[in-house]
Amino acid sequence: MLARSVSGARDVRLDVWRGLCLVDVVLVHLAYNGLGFPGGLDDVIKHYTRFAAGGFVYLAGLTVAVVFGPAVARGGVERRRAYARLWRRAGLLLLVDVAAATALRLLDELRVFPMDADTPLQAALAEIFALQRPGVTGGIFLLYALLLAAMPLAFEIRRVAGNGALAALSVAAYALALASGGALAWPPYDFPALYWQPLFFAGFLSLPAYQWLQRGGRRRADAWVLLATAAFALVFLLQFGPLWEVRWLAERLPLDFAKTPLQLGAVLWYLAAVQAVLAWSHRLWTQMGGTVATRGLALLGRHSLLVYTAHVFTEVPVLEIAWGAWPSAGVRTALGVADLAALATLAWIAELGVAARAGERLRSWLEPTLRWAAAPVPIAAALLLAVVLVTRSSDPALQLDPLPLEGEELILTDAEVDSGEVTEPVLWFTCEEGEHCTVDGYAGPWEDVHEAPALVDEAEVAEEI
Repeated sequence: MLARSVSGARDVRLDVWRGLCLVDVVLVHLAYNGLGFPGGLDDVIKHYTRFAAGGFVYLAGLTVAVVFGPAVARGGVERRRAYARLWRRAGLLLLVDVAAATALRLLDELRVFPMDADTPLQAALAEIFALQRPGVTGGIFLLYALLLAAMPLAFEIRRVAGNGALAALSVAAYALALASGGALAWPPYDFPALYWQPLFFAGFLSLPAYQWLQRGGRRRADAWVLLATAAFALVFLLQFGPLWEVRWLAERLPLDFAKTPLQLGAVLWYLAAVQAVLAWSHRLWTQMGGTVATRGLALLGRHSLLVYTAHVFTEVPVLEIAWGAWPSAGVRTALGVADLAALATLAWIAELGVAARAGERLRSWLEPTLRWAAAPVPIAAALLLAVVLVTRSSDPALQLDPLPLEGEELILTDAEVDSGEVTEPVLWFTCEEGEHCTVDGYAGPWEDVHEAPALVDEAEVAEEI
């Protein structure tokens, strides 16, 4: 989301790599939100080629090194200005996340198929302003804000003790988080900082290697491709080999690939997948550097903050159409392509400078606002307001009845069904025939959802309860 160094020159490859991550994240979110890509494409997108989250975090670290490293190295006033820019950027990301989450929740009130119908609007907004929700991005903007705010300290550690000390601290912090068994998983969303910071600092500390590869020509590029591809193949077999009865490797090196919070297997998956994507695109740069596809990816990457924020809004009409009409597989795929085209158009408009001029006006308002917000009294007042809102939203009259209503069916997770235990309700199934329903992450027409394996006999459930 930052790409211009202090010299003013852009590294186009960083833009292209961010563009690839944006395409991947749009497709992954559409797949997980139930667009329904045809055939096995849904599984390929969800699992086998998924790299965007780790790619964004890794590239964020690399880009901080590219953009701010030279100014920090020169010291003096330039270093202080670089640190101030990092803190301002962290504040901007927090504001964008809260503003986008607020807008999306308000939009949810107008949707035919709302994503958050169970939470009253007032309670949802209170949680957003109190940072008790992950925003529209699963908490990744909050992760960026925390890491950028900590970078002045990281730069100072590296300046005094070197790269090795910073890498050791990053690994130690991650090991401590793993040993805590989730107790240090904060913020409590998809991107807790201690679990994801190794990917960020891996990118940050990789700048010398990246520059060495750029200077090395084809031989170094070929070596990078070979090592990255071998690493990805190894991690792929560790994670997915047992699905195809290739168990010998996973049995000798069992790893946990859970992503919430990020376990060691998932860290290795992201590192290997990102290196494979970067290495192959770097190797093919001479053939693809000037193509329309590359220019389009670079356009997306140059406006990655805008595009990333916008994609949670552009997918709304796509999903509304898909869920409401449930068209053919070809039409659903075309809807996904249309979503990407809309984001590319938005980036093109931003490239023309329309958004830049509006952004300058917004920045002229935000900068004094950020300075004002640094005072302790406004911060205390904002926290008090958040507490009041949360307290008001806890009024029992605003809460949903936790007990089943007459005629509703109880949906349990597969694990609960398999164990034979009935615990607290996971989801109330209230759809009527002909409506669209979402059941335990499965989205589709009523007929398909009604026959989903997660359904259990409601009479049996009533007896258990």
